[in-house]
Amino acid sequence: MLFSGGHTKPYDNNFGLLVVLQLICFFVPFSSVVPGARGQAFVRRTSSVCRVDSECPTNAYCEHSNPPTGFGICSCLQGHFILTHNFTRECIRFATAIGDYCQYDDQCQYVLSTDSECRANSCQCREGTHYVERERRCYKTSYLGQYCRLTNNCIGDDTYCRDGVCVCAVGKHSNAARNLCLPDVYLGESATAMRNALRNTRSATTFAGVASVIS
Repeated sequence: MLFSGGHTKPYDNNFGLLVVLQLICFFVPFSSVVPGARGQAFVRRTSSVCRVDSECPTNAYCEHSNPPTGFGICSCLQGHFILTHNFTRECIRFATAIGDYCQYDDQCQYVLSTDSECRANSCQCREGTHYVERERRCYKTSYLGQYCRLTNNCIGDDTYCRDGVCVCAVGKHSNAARNLCLPDVYLGESATAMRNALRNTRSATTFAGVASVIS
């Protein structure tokens, strides 16, 4: 604002400058999004300004900038993320394994992928998907001979995705259910050799309600 003489009038009590500086101090040092597992991201900070932990929601604490300004921002505890439910933002624990307790699909999908869901308060893979233990994630299910994007889509031991199709490893072939690879046995080999080969084949792993047993 200018006086008639052309001079700029300072803000009374530097109020405007104080507001700007507070906003910078509150929000610039903090990142509202934290990288999650496997390239995903989830929000940990509620954006609520606080002085002490008791001013924050359940499962959250008052995170101060460095150096501290006297004020901070409420952030979820480790292992939790912000979830908006019924127009209320709360800090919810995310699941890390199949069978973990849950209330919402989001809790399962952060680690277990969007192919998981919360079913009867338990994180499970969706229908048509299966759990891969070594990855600790759910993947869409493809049987031998079907289209795949990843080897993890192919169910059964010794399977892999080649040129977009699930196939058995060299020296093995599909069983009738197309969910397990059996060792090849050639003409002239004894029945004993065949039984031994079958005995040494690992039994099929159960995937989302699909099980194969060799006897």
